Amino acid sequence: MHVIQENFKKIKELIKKSAKLYNKNPKNINLLVVSKSRSTEEIQLIQACKQNHFGESYAQEAINKILWFKKNQPKNKLVWHMIGLVQSNKSILVSKYFDWCHTIGHINVAKNLNKHREKVQKSLQVLIQINLNQEMSKYGANLKDVQTIAEFIHKKCIYLKLRGIMAIPIKTNNFVKQRANFYNLYQVFFNLQNIYPNIDILSTGMTNDMIAAIAEGSTLLRIGNGIFQNKK
Repeated sequence: MHVIQENFKKIKELIKKSAKLYNKNPKNINLLVVSKSRSTEEIQLIQACKQNHFGESYAQEAINKILWFKKNQPKNKLVWHMIGLVQSNKSILVSKYFDWCHTIGHINVAKNLNKHREKVQKSLQVLIQINLNQEMSKYGANLKDVQTIAEFIHKKCIYLKLRGIMAIPIKTNNFVKQRANFYNLYQVFFNLQNIYPNIDILSTGMTNDMIAAIAEGSTLLRIGNGIFQNKK
């Protein structure tokens, strides 16, 4: 077995163990493999482990991979998530080629994606990206704007389907502080879910803080380095 596949299986086992430890249903915790900067060969190694959801940050790089898999594996449907910033001039590409977009932090992003998605046969699944701690270096909606963006997507964007929220909390190695950040994020998710019952995705937690994220209710982990750590 390749080291990448070994790493993947270890991550899956850690998810199960952590879910059990914190009384969560592991079936409700999904894994998104962050494949940005990774080759089609590396993605195929993970694909062989029955993983089909992959996250990309750069539109053009991702499209090259998407088209490669469509050509070479037409029967194997992979699900592609945009987890990077969507610049206005890239929204047409994201709308055309991706299945999910995690990074709606402003009404204009939703508006552009919706406009270009009209030509595609199915809805684009979307998440609102939240800047939980209002960090200057991070992109995302302020907490006070989340409800406004959600309402706009729900009422005005017929080609988008709002599925939940995404956030990258302040980086810390302190487990207690990690849990506190994820707890605050879960409250936003819970409140939004009460208004829009179809919302089911809380996308948060990466390699270094995934256990704390699981403890506080994450339903979608984004893991890259923990799987591809053999590549510098």
